[in-house]
Amino acid sequence: MEINKQIFKYIFEIIFIILLLCISYPMWEVFAESKGYSVAKYYEKYKNTDLTFYYDKVAQLDNLYPIFDEDVDNSNYTSINIVNNTLKKDEYKLIIAIEKSSTLDSKYLKINIDDNIYKLNDLYYSSDEYLNYFLIDSKDINSKETINKKVVIWLDSNTPNFMQNKTLDFKFKLI
Repeated sequence: MEINKQIFKYIFEIIFIILLLCISYPMWEVFAESKGYSVAKYYEKYKNTDLTFYYDKVAQLDNLYPIFDEDVDNSNYTSINIVNNTLKKDEYKLIIAIEKSSTLDSKYLKINIDDNIYKLNDLYYSSDEYLNYFLIDSKDINSKETINKKVVIWLDSNTPNFMQNKTLDFKFKLI
């Protein structure tokens, strides 16, 4: 009889420890991190797994020198495809994540999204310790629907000479 009590006690202690860990870990996630890191974790945790996301070539800056908007070669675009393979309507946000280690200032970048031209900084969304996020599209996508975006990025004609040939590290992300 004494052995059964000991076994029951150990089982109870193990269950208690597991429950304590299950409760304390999410609390640690909420309270122990800085706000910037929490933003970064948001993108890691809430990736949209119901949607397929791909683009046809490596994202790149279209030219290495400043150019006027009307002189941009829009035929050299990155085609981004978002596919909803589920049976339900979903929502997505398409962002450009630029590494803060990039030496090119984003205020000199322009972007053409489906024949609409914007200054990239006007699309600012958020940032964390390592990345600046720019929202380039956000909408609902129906079941079995495919959305195609055409994106071209270039240096604005007002870019000063000292900003030319700087590095720009970025990628498209879907959340």
